[in-house]
Amino acid sequence: MAELSASDGALAMLSARLGRELATMKISITKPTLAAIAYMMLSASASNPGGVVADHVPMWLGGMPKDVPPRPGTPEYDWWQRKRAEEAAAVKSK
Repeated sequence: MAELSASDGALAMLSARLGRELATMKISITKPTLAAIAYMMLSASASNPGGVVADHVPMWLGGMPKDVPPRPGTPEYDWWQRKRAEEAAAVKSK
């Protein structure tokens, strides 16, 4: 077992002081870090890469089935809507 000496008391005081300094430093680091995280989240949500990635995930991995209609706002969606309208008109004319 180690013997306690006078330097151990000084070490405890130094450790306590260092702990207080680190605590105040942590606060000054936290605000810029939170600002950076918020900026990254906002920039990531604006580009919406998740929708593009989700369209190409295989069904066995949790992706959408093949017969799901295309996303609105895409050229494929406009073509799909026209095709549905033509099919509905053909059914009504019979």
